Amino acid sequence: MVRMTASELYEIMDMVHHVLQQRQLARKSELNAEQVADEILARVRQEPLDKNKIYKAIQRLIEDKKITVHPIDGKLTVYIPRSMR
Repeated sequence: MVRMTASELYEIMDMVHHVLQQRQLARKSELNAEQVADEILARVRQEPLDKNKIYKAIQRLIEDKKITVHPIDGKLTVYIPRSMR
């Protein structure tokens, strides 16, 4: 299980938001934030927490259309599932 500090989580959220903005998805789609958190954590659980790997995993998820986005007040909100807390 990957343990993250609050600052690491905010960095991940920033990366998610950045990728989504790049792909102009942030205003068009809806997000199941829990699925995003599950997918990100599942992909990094077996490896050290590495910003570049997380960034690439997020990009893959978007390309695979496994995540969509729903901005709340212009910010992307990501929830960590209870099982990961």
